[in-house]
Amino acid sequence: MSTPWNPTDVAPVAALELCAQIRLADADGRGLAASLSLTELDISRMECMFWRTYAGQTSQGHAVFARFICLQPILAARRLSDLLEAQRDRTIETACAIASEFPLNMQWGFNRQKLINAIRLTMTELALPHEPLAVAA
Repeated sequence: MSTPWNPTDVAPVAALELCAQIRLADADGRGLAASLSLTELDISRMECMFWRTYAGQTSQGHAVFARFICLQPILAARRLSDLLEAQRDRTIETACAIASEFPLNMQWGFNRQKLINAIRLTMTELALPHEPLAVAA
């Protein structure tokens, strides 16, 4: 017996699936630049394109698409623009890795500030030089 999809708490997804959808949207020109002003028609078109290209299970597809749509305005946030400008690919990959497991409620979306802070913190940690660990003799 299958479990019905609950639209309030969205299941985690593979970061690669989420990243692939963000890159497809970005390549089509309907991605990050327009994501602050997505209309219902834009979302409907994106959903049609998503289901044409998605080959996984339906329940997992719902979760990937929900996270994809909710991540779009986060990536368009002014607080991430400097990171996207400096390291676009790495920022998108980091955002997708974090957002793929971050709590998501379809009524409220992601906790915007926590997600943006997590992305910025991870990007900062990735930029810091790592010193090799001293091996005890």
